[in-house]
Amino acid sequence: MAARLCRDSCNTSAGGRSVGEWIQELRINGAVELLQTTELPIKSISSYVGYKSIQGFIKAFKKIIEKTPTAFRKDKETSSAKEEHS
Repeated sequence: MAARLCRDSCNTSAGGRSVGEWIQELRINGAVELLQTTELPIKSISSYVGYKSIQGFIKAFKKIIEKTPTAFRKDKETSSAKEEHS
């Protein structure tokens, strides 16, 4: 009984997310920052934030951000260019 209680409470953060979900969000937030502030290739960013496969990174990124990393970077570049011309 005590083991089950610990498993349930220890694996859930305050926001109701599992530790794995929380870590995934931290990784994706780090990727977002790198996509916005560097010109590093997406494959390098995925590795830097802790993903072993680019496919896993893209899937997780799209699940959280609702865009692929390429589309996200392109949208940010387009919006930055519009701001410079305004």
